[in-house]
Amino acid sequence: MSIFPMFRPRVNSNFRPGEHPRAMKWDVQTYTAKLLTTLQGHRWRLDSMKAKEVIWMPYGLDVVENYPLTLYHGCIRHCCIIEPYMPDRVLRQFGFVQTPPMTPIFPSNEYKPAHSYPVEYPEAIMCFWNDPTSHCLSQKRIGDFVQNPWDFSADYRQWFLQRTHPKVQNPDHAPNGYQTRHQLNAEALLHLIAHYLRPVYPETRSRLTLEQQYHYFDRAINVLRDFENAQIIEPQHAQAQCRRK
Repeated sequence: MSIFPMFRPRVNSNFRPGEHPRAMKWDVQTYTAKLLTTLQGHRWRLDSMKAKEVIWMPYGLDVVENYPLTLYHGCIRHCCIIEPYMPDRVLRQFGFVQTPPMTPIFPSNEYKPAHSYPVEYPEAIMCFWNDPTSHCLSQKRIGDFVQNPWDFSADYRQWFLQRTHPKVQNPDHAPNGYQTRHQLNAEALLHLIAHYLRPVYPETRSRLTLEQQYHYFDRAINVLRDFENAQIIEPQHAQAQCRRK
């Protein structure tokens, strides 16, 4: 939810930071019908998104500085639970230019009995967790800091397109009225503005230079200009109310 603001539920008006668990921040009681048109609508919105509508750094600006182990690369083990952890595949979440990642960590054996799905990883990788600080990505591997949160290297785009589909919605099976032109949701734009202004909140801006603060203000202003020129999608419940009137 934090990465795609347009799909966030509404904020719980009774939520008080520091008093309530963070899980209470969102009001998720609104029912969404599980219809094919709903699924296709979500796919269309994903395909129509711009880079500015994604929160690329959901953990903040200084996550690596504050928590260096976020750059650990290997398997994480807790009792009998083992999960591969590969931050080089999501470098932009940590504020670095995305480059083609290394070969992913694959299990050496996997089984699929009736009620479970056990996997085994090579012991050479499993032992990394015994000394995680020695198996973090090097500065050379993580590369440069981003200028824009969505930045990627020249060779990453080709690598990415060879392994995925550029669109979620298959245009050959799109519903009637499916549009390829970009339309913006007003709520998504407001979330994006809040994302750019978050680093200059009074409790966090002391970490930034004056030049950096102006940088984030300029980005928020650019979004406002896009907002003026955009074709805005009204929420579906608002459209329904208009039709009833």
